[in-house]
Amino acid sequence: MKRLLCLAVVAAFVAGLSLSHMAMGARKAPKVDICHVTASTRLDEGGTLYIGHVVNVSDNAVHAHLQHGDSLRFVDIDSLASPAQPDPLSWREVAELNGLHTGGCNCAVPYPVEPKS
Repeated sequence: MKRLLCLAVVAAFVAGLSLSHMAMGARKAPKVDICHVTASTRLDEGGTLYIGHVVNVSDNAVHAHLQHGDSLRFVDIDSLASPAQPDPLSWREVAELNGLHTGGCNCAVPYPVEPKS
């Protein structure tokens, strides 16, 4: 009887540990899109253009990505750099005119970054 009781207590303890680990695994940090910067160039009109690709990372990893130059503020690389110009270029065209290879890139970070409206 004692042995049976002991086995029941151990089984309940193991089951409790399993359930607590499953519950902890269910609470994942939210994901965030960032521009993972792979190249940059100085622009003639001042500032720097960074290009890269969008990655979706855990909220817990954002700080580390920002520390090595990735950005939360970015635009689509094919959006227009200067929409007010008569013949506007996309950020991809600006990057390529400045000697950057843009294959695989889908985001751009013009710096200084214009504030979002």
